[in-house]
Amino acid sequence: MLAFALVLALQYTTGPIKLKFTSVDFEGASGPIVFWCLCFFVIAFGLYMMGLSDVAKVATSADHRSLHDLFMGK
Repeated sequence: MLAFALVLALQYTTGPIKLKFTSVDFEGASGPIVFWCLCFFVIAFGLYMMGLSDVAKVATSADHRSLHDLFMGK
């Protein structure tokens, strides 16, 4: 959502997004799409570097009850 908001904010404030990498130009619809992908991967890599991926890997004890039993307190 952050990457989408950043692309929309830049598009509304500066007009159509045009990107140029060496000899490749991204204009029209390809500009915001490429810029969104770039923003997404940079944000995801930043979260990885902060160690948030390690939080999801925390081992928990196995509970073999069904979801219904867990929520109903059996």
